[in-house]
Amino acid sequence: QYILGADVTPKGDALPADTEPLELDSLGTWQVNQRMLELLVHQAPKEKLEYLHKELVANGLCPLEKAGEIWFQKRAEEVENTLSNADTPHGKLLDLLRAQKQAKTQSWTLPLDVPDVGPVLLTGAAPVLPNRLLLDYFSSSHKIRRLFKTWLTHLLASAADKQACHSLNVQGLNKEVKPTSLRPVSPEMAQELLTEYLHIYLCEHSPPLPFAPESSWAFVNKINSPDASETDALNVAQGTWNAFHFPESGEAHFAAAFAPEGPFKVSRAFADAAERILGPLWNHLSAEEKS
Repeated sequence: QYILGADVTPKGDALPADTEPLELDSLGTWQVNQRMLELLVHQAPKEKLEYLHKELVANGLCPLEKAGEIWFQKRAEEVENTLSNADTPHGKLLDLLRAQKQAKTQSWTLPLDVPDVGPVLLTGAAPVLPNRLLLDYFSSSHKIRRLFKTWLTHLLASAADKQACHSLNVQGLNKEVKPTSLRPVSPEMAQELLTEYLHIYLCEHSPPLPFAPESSWAFVNKINSPDASETDALNVAQGTWNAFHFPESGEAHFAAAFAPEGPFKVSRAFADAAERILGPLWNHLSAEEKS
């Protein structure tokens, strides 16, 4: 026991000191977090938590016996504490998530005249919280593609309703909860941006646009920093493309479209796509930080 560090407690009645009895991969961690999150937001009774515990054990996502009970209780408390203590510009995250469950879902239909395409009806829907707040929460690690989804909904609501709205994108759970607030956008600007995005989507998809959201965001971030050259920004983008953890180069659709050199074959085309698609969002967030 002392040489090997083995735990010989019968039936796993206790957790080994300072060790994790089960190390989940990223998908397993997300599955556990998501299920606990749903029950917490819905303020589920104790019986549903017990059922979830049994289900996780059956699926190999939770240790057996007493050790599993301790692990499950600890993880549930961590999720609750994280959400309860997570501050956003609009209040505690857990309160907002519960309010979202009670909020009425609003639908939008926006007619747009897209160059080279003609009339297009853009539709969407989302729960609207008090004070015209839209909330997107993702319990996984931060990705710009999820923030961009919030941005598009924010623009649609602003353009279709022709009145101000606020949007809040929150990502993360395990180590850090990161809220990003989007301030109101004028209906005219929102409509102009959506028209441009639709034109890109409908008219510039073949051959594939040299764009990958995380790498392109890295480029936009760097190119807007003081004294950064386009070469510097491209180097940062390529580093993101080939990142050690979850690189975009490892995603099947990007690999199929851009292998082997990535979306950087024509560097100016990559830079142009990044600035056209993500530049407006970067400028919006930058202005928010300065205000």
